[in-house]
Amino acid sequence: MRALLIVAALLAAGPAPLMVLAGDGVRVGAARATFGRTPKAQATALVAGALGPPVKQGSHGDCGGADIQTYATFRGGFELSFVHGRLVGWTEDGAGLATDQGVRVGQTLAAVRRAYPDIDVEDSDEDSGGLGAQFGRDGGPDGWLAGKHPGPASKVLGLWSGQTCIAG
Repeated sequence: MRALLIVAALLAAGPAPLMVLAGDGVRVGAARATFGRTPKAQATALVAGALGPPVKQGSHGDCGGADIQTYATFRGGFELSFVHGRLVGWTEDGAGLATDQGVRVGQTLAAVRRAYPDIDVEDSDEDSGGLGAQFGRDGGPDGWLAGKHPGPASKVLGLWSGQTCIAG
């Protein structure tokens, strides 16, 4: 109920504030939701203030590990991940959101390198579990790239940070 009141207050405040993806959580306006600290209801309400209410909520029972991961998916494919009722990660698959350095789905690897010069890039091989080429850095964000052997023109297919589940 408290989360619904927070969402109602945010919606009544006017146009949706800008949402920014950070390596340790998300920011909406001046408010933050931080990995490991922010309760599920608070993080969900914060994002709902920018993207509208979740279109789906549930749990990923097939992600491995001892802890069950729950999620809230929003329009455009943005997803928050939770363990033990706390925010632990996010995934961006095309909701039009950008990181705190301006990186978004659809940009090139060259643009990512300008924003985050310290990224590591892995080709799509057995080391990545056959999941595709990706980039990453300590503290996030990480992302999927088009092509088995990405070059400067390779496009970002998705972004994530923290603990996430791609098993669906």
